[in-house]
Amino acid sequence: MSTYVDKAINPKTDKSQLALFIDDYYGSHRYGVGFKNDGTNANLYDIENRDSEYMVYPLEEIQLEPDKNIRKP
Repeated sequence: MSTYVDKAINPKTDKSQLALFIDDYYGSHRYGVGFKNDGTNANLYDIENRDSEYMVYPLEEIQLEPDKNIRKP
């Protein structure tokens, strides 16, 4: 598992944006999903500032952005 950036729905704004998916934030392989406090998109290079610049939620509380490339029958 690893830390990465991907789209998710920000629970504070209900808008899709890039979020920081942080591996092991809540324990072994339990992701935290960070949204920037200022409402801008997440940046993987901000990982050192995650606790001051991000609001982090457990992955289970986040609505993921649907994959638009998957066709549904």
